[in-house]
Amino acid sequence: MSTKSFFCKVLLIFSSLVALIYLDGCGYALDAIHPTTLSNDGGSSSQSSTVPANQIDYAVIRTEIFAPHCYECHSLAGGNAGGINLETYLNIKSNLSDIQIDMADDSMPKDRPPLSSAEKNLLALWISQGAPEFVIP
Repeated sequence: MSTKSFFCKVLLIFSSLVALIYLDGCGYALDAIHPTTLSNDGGSSSQSSTVPANQIDYAVIRTEIFAPHCYECHSLAGGNAGGINLETYLNIKSNLSDIQIDMADDSMPKDRPPLSSAEKNLLALWISQGAPEFVIP
């Protein structure tokens, strides 16, 4: 076996091991998070939806958080209160730091009950995962 051939095989094995270690670590992070149970009315209802942690994307957050709590004011139909429209993924991403602050201090939704603990946890988990628009299974 030539030195060049041996070097190529070692490099191939090393690259494969690095890829496996990286993918294993990535999978572990997703599997370590348990599904999030979100009650539709802040916790007092027996009707709740379970969202697996590795399936939280913009569509879930839009349906569970933004549509019921934000669109009344922060949409075209709601008058874009404060000059903020949260109807699109890009608009939400561009306002994410303000959304986090408003969630933490319960200042939004204004003049309405704050998000439940489960809703805050769901939103925080989505943000911690990079606020993905889509999740590829």
